[in-house]
Amino acid sequence: MRFAIDVTACWRPQRVGMVTVAVELSRALVANRGQDEFVLLCSRERPASLADLDCEAVLAPYRHELVLKSR
Repeated sequence: MRFAIDVTACWRPQRVGMVTVAVELSRALVANRGQDEFVLLCSRERPASLADLDCEAVLAPYRHELVLKSR
């Protein structure tokens, strides 16, 4: 299966609160993916903290998370 991970809020350089959770969860999911594929949905460039992650990263077509998640 192919999954998308919304990291649109992870563009800030500081790793605090939910950004830390999103980064670490993304790393764990990709590391243990088995046959699954993951794509990072980014609001800008790929977050620096996920630069070395072995998965595709694309610019999210929508900036608002409700619109993004309903598509």
